[in-house]
Amino acid sequence: MGMGASTSAERRKRVLVLGGTGRTGRRLVERLAADGRFEVSVAVRDHEKAQLLFDDELDIDVFEADLADVATWADRLEGVDQVVTAVSCGECTDPMALLGLKPMPHNLPRRIDAEGMRELTNAAKRHGVRRIVAVTSASTGSPWSLPAIFLNAYHYGSIKYKWEGEQAIRESGLAYTIIRPY
Repeated sequence: MGMGASTSAERRKRVLVLGGTGRTGRRLVERLAADGRFEVSVAVRDHEKAQLLFDDELDIDVFEADLADVATWADRLEGVDQVVTAVSCGECTDPMALLGLKPMPHNLPRRIDAEGMRELTNAAKRHGVRRIVAVTSASTGSPWSLPAIFLNAYHYGSIKYKWEGEQAIRESGLAYTIIRPY
């Protein structure tokens, strides 16, 4: 048997993907599932959307979960080797909500990208996860850049809260990789 060849006796690494129904996350799920070294679970907010997006032939475990409420599904982290997150709230700032004339959206960047990431890293550590890979945004590293200022204004402070989420990952003590695509 050559180098790099695996045997059926080798355990596949368990990877949990959050944000798997988005543009980036979907590609991550498909590539991980196609690689025989990984057993892939996908945490999604909308199970019906996931069923429409993912091919039935894809060998993945899909379950409903909300990063705004990690405690309700944290037990699914048991036995997971790595968490990959490509979450993004996608909510556009609504001046009417800011003025209190209509309710704020449930999945605000503060709740998802900052508080949710802190809860996720804490739960991951408790359940023995070894690594977190997070896809954030290029603007996260330059908060005073024009793109960051625009995105903060347009998406309820998303870059500010992605930075706080990155800090939670760094402070967790877990091995991590943060990817800031441009």
